Amino acid sequence: MFDISRKFKDVLVLDDVIYPLDLSFDNVLRHLEMLHDERFLPELQPFMALKILLKTNTAEEVEAMGNLLSQLDIETALEIYKQISDEHIIIKSERGEVQEYDLAGNLIEKASKQVDDDDEDEEEDKQPLFSLKYDGDYIYSSFLQAYQIDLIDVQGQLHWQKFNALLNSLPSNTKFAEVLKIRAWKPQKDDSSEYINKMRELQEEYALPNEIDY
Repeated sequence: MFDISRKFKDVLVLDDVIYPLDLSFDNVLRHLEMLHDERFLPELQPFMALKILLKTNTAEEVEAMGNLLSQLDIETALEIYKQISDEHIIIKSERGEVQEYDLAGNLIEKASKQVDDDDEDEEEDKQPLFSLKYDGDYIYSSFLQAYQIDLIDVQGQLHWQKFNALLNSLPSNTKFAEVLKIRAWKPQKDDSSEYINKMRELQEEYALPNEIDY
């Protein structure tokens, strides 16, 4: 929940020791990219995730992070990473669902609440409408159009939760919102064949890869 009555508490507290977190939107995206990088072995990923997300702007912070990581085994590192992820890294889909990812960066499937839907329609509804990785150009241009925010200029400044709130509130006349409408479109009984064909062409043009990272 985005609580506008309180400031963000971007810290990890372990045994009464406070570790500041870097939760700028670009840093969180960088950590998601790492989780999908096959060059990093699974047993190294929790350590790499912590190394990215723990703030290291000062010599003291660098030393504190080094001391922490040197004391952790993989199970503890994974547990700490999950704590950070659950508390701070939330991705909200256009369908209004909170998306959670495991350490490998895979979307954690939730049990469907609908039991009588057509299987094909249900499968389509599970497909994400956007990708933070593949829709970067649409997101960038839409932020600039709607908010006059240049996402390149605010790297290291714009908080991840603020980024998500703005992303999910982009107005309908932005390119990102238009693309999402096209991907979510389904033919209606009153649609002409010409319109249906046009929309199918647009869906093919703006289709995401079958398997997306994030």
